[in-house]
Amino acid sequence: MNKAGSLEFTILPSHRLYDSLEKMKTKVKVFQDYQLLFFGRVLNDTTDFYKQRKVYCEGCLSYLVDSIFEPSKGKRTVEEHLKKIIDCHNGQVEADKNSPSRQSQ
Repeated sequence: MNKAGSLEFTILPSHRLYDSLEKMKTKVKVFQDYQLLFFGRVLNDTTDFYKQRKVYCEGCLSYLVDSIFEPSKGKRTVEEHLKKIIDCHNGQVEADKNSPSRQSQ
């Protein structure tokens, strides 16, 4: 809770998606029995002697570091303040980085 989460996996050179993983662009979803367990993006990777790629992904909560929220004053409820932060974030980033509630609208 309250962390972006992370995922590491190794992909072999023979895998059809081996060359398509792009840092900060490729989205990764992990499901178990049709339940979404992880959603995030490729952050980094390393290649070993056998050309296996060890891929490190960060969870979608980390998308919030892609925007800037200036300090503000005013009397708001916690809900209003969080809504203002999310709206500010959504206005600065690509649609695929918007908050989940915004994506479903």
